[in-house]
Amino acid sequence: MEDFELLEKIGERLVDEHLSIKEENFRLKQIINNEHIVPFVIDKKGFFILPSKYALKAMGLQAKKLKTRNAFEFFEKNPKAIENIRRALRGESLVDVLKLDGKYWKVAYQPTYDEHNQIIGITGLSIDVTDVIENAEKIKKALG
Repeated sequence: MEDFELLEKIGERLVDEHLSIKEENFRLKQIINNEHIVPFVIDKKGFFILPSKYALKAMGLQAKKLKTRNAFEFFEKNPKAIENIRRALRGESLVDVLKLDGKYWKVAYQPTYDEHNQIIGITGLSIDVTDVIENAEKIKKALG
C-alpha cells in the first residue's frame, strides 16, 4: 500500500509541475508576442536568432528572412544601433533610446557568454516608448 501512495504522490507532483511549466510558457509567449516589447537575440556574427512576431510585423519581414539577415545590414541606415550592437559584442551592457521608422525604442543590450567566458552574442529587449517620448515633447512645448 505504501508503494501505491508514493506513486500517487509522485504522479500528483508531476502533474503540478507540468501545469506550472505550461503556465510559464504561456506567460513567456505573451511577453515575446507583445506589440510593445520586442526581445531579441543576435549571434556573435550579427545574425538575428530570436525574432518575435511583432518585430517581424513591424519590420515587414518573414521569420526566415530575419533569421538569415545580419543586424549590421538591417540597421545600415542607423549608425547608433550598429554602434550599440558592436559595443555589446565587445562585452559592454548598455541601454539606449533609438528612433526606428518613426518609433522610439528603449533598447537594452546584454552580452551573452559561453562556458569559457567567451562572448557568443547579445540578448536584448526593446520597449516601444513612443508615447512616453511624444507626450514629454508635448508637455515641454506647452510649458514653453
